[in-house]
Amino acid sequence: MAFVRRMIRLAASGALVLFAVVGMAVCGVAGYLLWLPVVMMQWTPLSQISPHLRHAVVISEDDMFYRHNGVDWEAMSQAIDYDMKKGKLARGGSTITQQAARNLFLSPSRNPLRKAKEILIAWKLEQALTKDRILEIYLNIAEWGPGVYGAQAASRIYFGKDASMLTVDESVALAAALPSPWRLNPPKQGPKMAKRKEVLIERMRKAGYLPAEVPEADIDLPEEIDAMDAVGVSTAAAAGAAPAANDPGAGKAGGDEKPAAR
Repeated sequence: MAFVRRMIRLAASGALVLFAVVGMAVCGVAGYLLWLPVVMMQWTPLSQISPHLRHAVVISEDDMFYRHNGVDWEAMSQAIDYDMKKGKLARGGSTITQQAARNLFLSPSRNPLRKAKEILIAWKLEQALTKDRILEIYLNIAEWGPGVYGAQAASRIYFGKDASMLTVDESVALAAALPSPWRLNPPKQGPKMAKRKEVLIERMRKAGYLPAEVPEADIDLPEEIDAMDAVGVSTAAAAGAAPAANDPGAGKAGGDEKPAAR
């Protein structure tokens, strides 16, 4: 009874109201912090990222990366034709440079104005930075799942190792997940992921990034996946391509600037 009378007196003085407001504020801040997504990212130099991952990402995301000036107009034209047939914005045709520009400076919204800004920024990046620097930036800010950014974080989360230690299969799995990082889990061998890996490995071999003598035991793929059912393998990649004469990394295993073939 004495406690009730004390509470009434506190309420009358306004102290209880102040206590309640402070309590709710503290609980609100704590709840907000607890619900914030955890962001995992660790900047890693390109030299400390597995060549297998670098090559797999280039082939998967932008196989003309070392040959264009920031924008692959042919790929963009094909993406526009595809979107018009589908009646929606399904493909963007963005190069690695454009994706880096978008991730650094723009929103993920899909509209013509954002695309124009993306192209302009990509062009400026190509003028200011080397190809290897652009690839390094991209590999450190690319999203590989909820709150997982960059090759090092993805390597630690999914495979428990540094990005420099990734195997061929692990690198291909990470690259295959890039188009849909929230839906595709690199370590899991679902049908869609397996098909993407199969096609990507074949494209890497055709482009010269993955020697034909790499043991099949090093690549975890189900036998029932038919690579011919998949789309996205470019005609030039299937025929192979000669290294560019001015490309210092051409023809070398693990070279940073070996041109990919489309």
